[in-house]
Amino acid sequence: MTPHAGHPEGQQLSAYLDGALGPGQLAAVEAHLAACASCRAGLAELRSAKTALSVLGAPEPPAAWLPELRQRLTGERAAALRRSYRTQHALRRRLGVVATATGMLGIALWIAPAPAPPVSFQQEVRQHLVQIDAPMADQISYVVDAGSP
Repeated sequence: MTPHAGHPEGQQLSAYLDGALGPGQLAAVEAHLAACASCRAGLAELRSAKTALSVLGAPEPPAAWLPELRQRLTGERAAALRRSYRTQHALRRRLGVVATATGMLGIALWIAPAPAPPVSFQQEVRQHLVQIDAPMADQISYVVDAGSP
């Protein structure tokens, strides 16, 4: 029952009619129905609607619905499969390109010579100093003052 109006909600009346209320709710709705004529009239309308719907039975589809449905599904499925095939083909091509590029990069890294070890500034200075001290030192060698900032 709604707290504001004190009347059961439409869903509660429908549940009462279907026998789906718990014991506490069932007693409250029955007590209200005994005292409220408008809710009894609403319950009578629900009963008549339920009876009218139960008399109708299950709807029968048209005779040609199944072949038409199969044709639609087959057409849609065929289109989906074509799209799927195109997508798979494109992905395979792209995967082939990526695999080829990766292989070529791996071969290039394997074939390439190892990089020279890094030379420190101090080793460079020592090399030049050795050249200057040598009797046949070239004329363009120079001395670097490593003490100044």
